[in-house]
Amino acid sequence: YLRQTTRIARHPLYEAAVVSFLSASATYLSTFLRMDTTDLLAALYSDCKYETNATVDQLCVESDASNIIIFLLACALIKFILTIFGPNTIVPGGHMVPSMAVGACLGRVFGFCLSLVQERVGDVGFFAECAGHDPCITPGVYAIIGSAAMLSAVSRMTVSLVVIIFELTDGIDYIMP
Repeated sequence: YLRQTTRIARHPLYEAAVVSFLSASATYLSTFLRMDTTDLLAALYSDCKYETNATVDQLCVESDASNIIIFLLACALIKFILTIFGPNTIVPGGHMVPSMAVGACLGRVFGFCLSLVQERVGDVGFFAECAGHDPCITPGVYAIIGSAAMLSAVSRMTVSLVVIIFELTDGIDYIMP
């Protein structure tokens, strides 16, 4: 309706320029948003223990937990809003990879919060099986699960999603129950 009743229908270049300007303005706020989405997914999926990357190091600083959580939630919200409007404009854009990024951000936040709780509480109660091990909560795994859940919700695919996540992570440990 908006395209038919406004000047956008006659001048699609205006729509492309406005969408590009708004998208660039919104994504310049955070380093997580400025990254390519596939690089962001790789950083969110990574394990803090084995990766040495500047972006991964930003995600792993436990003393800066509140800022990491706020930035990841803001990243998820902005990417969610841009994913809603993106495929409906003249600028080409999909919904699969951005929805995976939204789910990965939310999953990483959940995993990071759970690892902070496990570190504060120790090896009692729910975390009793973790006694004597390295931290048994890996936020990257929760990011993988979050991105798979979001992609499944958006695209309504189930079996093929298992194959996609298997190919993406290159590990069957996350697929088999």
